[in-house]
Amino acid sequence: VMAISASLANPWDSLAGVKNGTVMDATSIVSRNYGSDSNYPYLDQLAQAGINTSVMKKLTSGITAPVQWHNFTLLKDSSSLRFLSNIKTILFIKKNLKPIFDSYLEEPNSFPTWRSIYYDAIEVLNPMVEKQALFKYEYIGDQFAKNLSELKLNNEADVRAGKYRVKIKIWDIVKLQLIEVDIIIERASKSVSVSIQNA
Repeated sequence: VMAISASLANPWDSLAGVKNGTVMDATSIVSRNYGSDSNYPYLDQLAQAGINTSVMKKLTSGITAPVQWHNFTLLKDSSSLRFLSNIKTILFIKKNLKPIFDSYLEEPNSFPTWRSIYYDAIEVLNPMVEKQALFKYEYIGDQFAKNLSELKLNNEADVRAGKYRVKIKIWDIVKLQLIEVDIIIERASKSVSVSIQNA
C-alpha cells in the first residue's frame, strides 16, 4: 500500500489514513484492532507515543478494511517534524531547490542573477502552497535589491567575495489528527448536545 500510495500522492502527503493508507487486498490484521471507536483511547495512547499501527476502519463506502494509521517519525518532540509527511516536505524542498542553486554557480554574483534564482525557486515553492504542503513561505535573499546599499541579508564584503545567502522560512501543514463534532438539537425549552467522538 505504501508504494502505491507514494506513487499516486504528492511527496508531502501522509501515507496513512483512509484516503492513502487503505490496504484493499487484505482481509484482516494480526494485532489487536485499535480502529474501533471503543478502542480509541488505546489508539490515542499509541499516537501520543508516536507509534504507527494498522487498524480495521470502516470506510465511507461502508466496508471495513485494514488501514495504516498515523504518520509519525521517531522524533519524540511536539514539533511538526514528528510527522513523516513534514520530513518528506523538507526533503522535497531540498531536493528540488539544490539543483536550481547549483545551476547558478559561476554566474555573476549580481542583482539580476539573484532575481533569476528567486523566480526559479518560487516555481517550486508556489505549487506547494497551492497543493497544501505549506501554509506559506517567505523567501529572504535581497532578490529585489538594486544597489549594494539596499542589502538586508547579504553584505558587500561577502558579495564581492562571491558569496550569496538566501533564507527560506516555511510554515508547514501537519496532518489532521482529531476531529471533534458537536451536534446540537434545538428544542423549545433547551438544547441537547450530542457529540461524535473520535470522528
